[in-house]
Amino acid sequence: MSEDSKVVRWDGYRITHLGYTVNLILSLSVASLGFALSLVTKDGFSLQRGWNAGCFSFSLFLLTLSIAVGLICVLNRLYDFRITARNARSGKNDKANTRELGEITWLLFYFQIAIFAVAFFMLSGSTMYRYCSVLFPE
Repeated sequence: MSEDSKVVRWDGYRITHLGYTVNLILSLSVASLGFALSLVTKDGFSLQRGWNAGCFSFSLFLLTLSIAVGLICVLNRLYDFRITARNARSGKNDKANTRELGEITWLLFYFQIAIFAVAFFMLSGSTMYRYCSVLFPE
């Protein structure tokens, strides 16, 4: 097996796993937002003013932002694939535009992961604090 075919194969794996991971983080963001909104609509759920309510509210904003960034990342990847396919059909070797789109995809991906991680820990922390007496009865 030639070195070029190995590179193409591993690039294919990388592209496929990037897509799976972007979709996984996007799904987790939607599920977390759904969980948080289900808590808000639950009878008896209230957060006193203060850091706990602020963390919970800010996590809702961050989860929404993570979803938006994930969708933009997916759309950017689709546009990148479209340009790459057009270049392949026309025989062009315009790699500058697709390289730039690829770099944007990776930046959006890292941004999406960072936003989701912060939102998840804020939501988890504020929810655990709210239900601390239920989770750990004296």
